[in-house]
Amino acid sequence: MRFLADHTEFHRRALDIETVQAITVAAEDDAELRRITITNWSSRTRELEFTSYSELSLAPHAADTAHPAFAKLFVETEYAGDGLLIAHRRLRSPEDNPIWSAHMLVATPDVLAEGVQFETDRAAFLGRGNTPASPDALRRELNGSVGTVVDPVFSLRCRIVLFTA
Repeated sequence: MRFLADHTEFHRRALDIETVQAITVAAEDDAELRRITITNWSSRTRELEFTSYSELSLAPHAADTAHPAFAKLFVETEYAGDGLLIAHRRLRSPEDNPIWSAHMLVATPDVLAEGVQFETDRAAFLGRGNTPASPDALRRELNGSVGTVVDPVFSLRCRIVLFTA
């Protein structure tokens, strides 16, 4: 792990696969950027699957803490294509400020094994009786739900082919 002035890096190496995750928080914007660099140091080609998961509320912290289920009822999600999920909070009154969030997966085209899968329904992602530590979605394809869901999440998945370094 390295803490730098403009970002933090997490380094890991297992089974000759090296990952470096760099996390940057934009100083002027409400944005967090994460970049994962993967290097295959083995002598054979590898295929890996990456799945992201983030829970959404798009409400002030106090409102989300006081009534988490109610706060999430106003969130709508959509898949904009090319690995981009968008969510916005429906306005409850004309005085409300619009709140938007986006989650995007970007990979170089030469490593993608197939298209990007997505999911925005927490119940569908977790499955009955499961937790984020062991969700049902890791044992099946993501089903691509979007729109107004009871408990919104952002989840993207891709499979990549890692050639030897």
